[in-house]
Amino acid sequence: MGRRRTLVSALGFAAAWALFSRPEAAETVQPLMFQEFWRRVVERNPGLRAAEYALDAAEDRSEQAGARPNPEIEWEAEGFGGEGE
Repeated sequence: MGRRRTLVSALGFAAAWALFSRPEAAETVQPLMFQEFWRRVVERNPGLRAAEYALDAAEDRSEQAGARPNPEIEWEAEGFGGEGE
């Protein structure tokens, strides 16, 4: 899963670099932190957003598959209400 996420990130970075590296945009673009940059790239590219959701879902399923089941308690009593013997 790490390789796919890296590939998606690299492709997104390359696409964003091509979008934001136009000479006319260089004068108006402020420096961005990578997290903000990546958020904007994913926000503007529905395919990357879908790929990220698919990766997150797959990671969650694998985590859930390794979890232990919820404990169950079973109790049985005879004559609990006081009737009988």
